[in-house]
Amino acid sequence: MEKDTFVAAADSFKLLSDATRLKIFHYLCYAEASVQSTAEAVGMSSPAVSHHLKLLKEAGLLKVRRNGREVLYSISDNCLANVIKNTIDSLLRCSGCSRGSCE
Repeated sequence: MEKDTFVAAADSFKLLSDATRLKIFHYLCYAEASVQSTAEAVGMSSPAVSHHLKLLKEAGLLKVRRNGREVLYSISDNCLANVIKNTIDSLLRCSGCSRGSCE
């Protein structure tokens, strides 16, 4: 594998090492939403959510769609975004695991 591949993977892990961004990303995996509705869903201010959305969008994990004056965010349709979505879902399913066996 190329060194650039590992650098890109490390950058993705750094971006997603923030619990707030993971929460926002996970919410947008299942809903197309504006900054305001995302902020309400995750219990944060709109400016804080805007900052995180910008970073996730720049990383190619989110796509944007305009609906009149409203800007709506959702998960990108690419391999990286789908792998992260599936990983978060798997981790959430196993959050009750103990000693390697999930209930």
